[in-house]
Amino acid sequence: NQELRSLASSLQKVVLPKFPAEYDLRAQYVNEMAPAVDARVAILDVLGDDGPLEPNADSNLDERSSDLEEDPIALLALRRGGEARGIVHRGGDEYAEVASPVPNEPRSVVLLASPLRAQLQTVSVVRRRLLIAGAVSTVFSVLVGYAAARLFARRLRRLEQAAEKIAAGNFEEPVIDAGRDEVGQLARGFERMRLRLSTL
Repeated sequence: NQELRSLASSLQKVVLPKFPAEYDLRAQYVNEMAPAVDARVAILDVLGDDGPLEPNADSNLDERSSDLEEDPIALLALRRGGEARGIVHRGGDEYAEVASPVPNEPRSVVLLASPLRAQLQTVSVVRRRLLIAGAVSTVFSVLVGYAAARLFARRLRRLEQAAEKIAAGNFEEPVIDAGRDEVGQLARGFERMRLRLSTL
């Protein structure tokens, strides 16, 4: 979505305002615009009502322009008479594309295409790292929780043993728990009870 928004902004603010009226300057125009917007720039003319599209000028010299003859985003922009954007699968890769009809030339469309390989790899790396971090933090939380529960249970067992000794009449052993929480308060209550019972 971010890549599509960036391409749409570049198309409206950079590419379309500088579109040349002269047919001979269009090849130079797409080659100048491509590095400025960091995307493939192509001008396509529609041959029939629903296509195919004929590449007029294309900044991508590495690929054949014929791969754009049936481009769904360019055709959608021509049908709408306005901007269209979306994701296209071509040659095993995904591309973010934004297209818009050329002002004053309703049978031509300007197309911006940007490969999503780098963004998808970044998302994949982040997802993998989040899963690993989540697994590590879950294991750590379980271990810390288990240790805390064992410590808490040990303190409760000591209180239980002290209560049994007091109930059996053994008032010699003090009930000690240095904790400031509820278990510590309960231990101090048992100690007060032991001292009173021992004086009685």
